[in-house]
Parts: sequence; structure tokens; C-alpha cells
Amino acid sequence: MSQSDQNPQSQYDEIDLGDLLVSLWDGKWIVIGVTFLALILGLAYALIPNHPKSASVELFQISNTEQNEYVPLNQTEYINVTRGRLLNDFVGELQLRDIIVEAAYEVLVDPSSQDPEGAAVGFANALKLTAPDPEDTTKNNWRLTFNAATEDDAIAVMTRIVELGNKRVQSSYMQLFEQQLLFDEQSRRIQLEDLREDRENAIADYDKRLQARLAFLEEQAALARSQNLEQSALLEGNTFGRNATVTQIQADVPYYFAGYVAIEKEIEMMRSRENKENYIAQLAEIDKNIRELEQNRSIERAKVAFAATPLATDQFSAVNFDSRDIQFSHTIRRNLILVGSLMFGGFLGLMALIMRNALKNRKSA
Repeated sequence: MSQSDQNPQSQYDEIDLGDLLVSLWDGKWIVIGVTFLALILGLAYALIPNHPKSASVELFQISNTEQNEYVPLNQTEYINVTRGRLLNDFVGELQLRDIIVEAAYEVLVDPSSQDPEGAAVGFANALKLTAPDPEDTTKNNWRLTFNAATEDDAIAVMTRIVELGNKRVQSSYMQLFEQQLLFDEQSRRIQLEDLREDRENAIADYDKRLQARLAFLEEQAALARSQNLEQSALLEGNTFGRNATVTQIQADVPYYFAGYVAIEKEIEMMRSRENKENYIAQLAEIDKNIRELEQNRSIERAKVAFAATPLATDQFSAVNFDSRDIQFSHTIRRNLILVGSLMFGGFLGLMALIMRNALKNRKSA
């Protein structure tokens, strides 16, 4: 008995390469058709317009013209508003991500969904905020990159983010300005209180000195009368003369030597002073400082300057933003989808051909 007779099944286990090539050639339209169909489906999927979009937008400083509107306010020295500071403060709000979460919740998230807050937080966490690269001139601005279902959604959420950021920055500047004004008002009020207290103290000190001086003069006048010294007891050319005043008496000479006429005249003059403030030297400087503080209009001028800036209006903007500057790109890779469709279609075509040939051979057997 031959080997082939002993194992008749083996003749079916051998693969004839020629028959395989012939069967492939005969079924080429099946492979081509299935591959083409898969390519069409892949192309249709790649061209569907509602694929998620990747949005990218740069944040620019406001223009020099817009910054010039803050020059009068900056000259008040209560607050300093510059292009760079506005942009940095806006970016600071973005880094907190509160406004991003709020914008996503308002624009992108369905409130009736299972976890709308979680979805808004997830969007905020996925948003990429890229800092400028000083070594790359093409990346010298802050950039936001995020994904959205459609371009309209991306524009809407970015517009809302900018609106919320502008409101936060505007509110912080208004609070800072009000705090500076309040601090200045309180400081000015304290200075006025101190100056007025200094004024009262200076007058009180003068009254004390006056009373002490009068007491001294009355004592000296009494001594002069007891010695019957009507006029100065000193000769002409000495410490006192006929035309000498009481205040010219030296410390080592008894004061009553001036004579009670001169001393009592001085007492009379001191008591007859109508405006004692004219005799207090430091009052002139104190009154000058009080007048300067009371006539200071810096707070009123600062309020007027602030009201003339965009900070006091609904037109305030911390950054230069235009929704038309948003750049869009597809989140899917079309070339990769097409290549995958060709490979998958070819594989399905071969599998279909193999199954057809298997069924054909089984029927012929």
C-alpha cells in the first residue's frame, strides 16, 4: 500500500500556491470592492464636520491708544494701569481656572447631565495655558489651547472666558483704587487731627508761659515799688538805658532794676493782647499744613480721572481679544484614518475571499 493510500486526507492538507494565486486573482474584485468600501467609510468619517475641534488663541496686550486712556489716572499716583500689568492680571485669573470652570458650565455643559460640575472642571483642567517662550519669536504671547465639539462652541466659551476675566480684573482694580482712596482719606484725617491737636497744645503752652511770665513780672514790679525804683536804676550805656526794653535785661541783673513803670507797662501790654495767636511762632507752620490738607483736591481729581477711564465703563478690556483670531484644527488624524481604512478593508476583503473559497470547495466536495 502506497503512502498516499495510507493517508488520503493529506492530499487536502497540502497548499497549492498556484491554485491560491488563481483564486486570489479570480476574487480580486471582492478584495478591491471591500477595500474601496472601507476607504469610503473611513473618508466619510474623517470628513464628518462635527468632530471635536482643537482651538488655539493668543492673548495680546491692549493697544497703546487704549493704554493712553489711563495716563491721567496714572498721574494721580493712586493706581498704575499699564498694558503689561493688565495682561498679567488677566493671566493670573486664568491660572486660578475659576473663570474657565464657570464659562464651561455656562456654555458647554448640559445642566441636566449626570455631573455637569465635574464636566466643567474637566474642561478647565484639560485647557492648556502656554507661557511665552523668550527664545522663540513666534511664541512671544500667552496661548490658550482647548478642545470643543464645534467651532461655535469654542468661540462661545472663549468669549465667555474673556468676559469673566475682564470682569474679575476690573473688579480687582476698582477695589484697589477704592482702598487707596480710603487709605488716603484716613491718613489725611489723622494728619488733620494731629495738626489741630498740635495747634491746641501750642496755644495751651502759650497760655501757661504767659501766666508764668505775668506772675514773674508782677513780682518784679512789687519789688521795684518796694525799692521805690520808678525808672531803671542803671546808668546810660550800661545794661539798661533810658530807651532799653525790659527784655534786654541780662540774667545776672535783678529784673526789678528796670523800674516798676516799665514792668507794669509790659504787664499791661501782655494782658491787652487781643489775638494771642499772633505771638505763637509755630502756629504759622501748623496753620499752613492744615490749610494744605484741607485744600488738597487729589482725591476728587483721582475720582474724576478714574471715571474717564474704561475701568468705570462696560467697555473695559484687560486683553486684546477678537474671536476671529481663534485658530482651529482637527483633533483626528485624517491620513491615519485613511491608511487604517485601506488596511482594514484589504484584510476584510481577504477574509471574505477565503470564506467564499472555503464554502465553494465544501460544496464541490
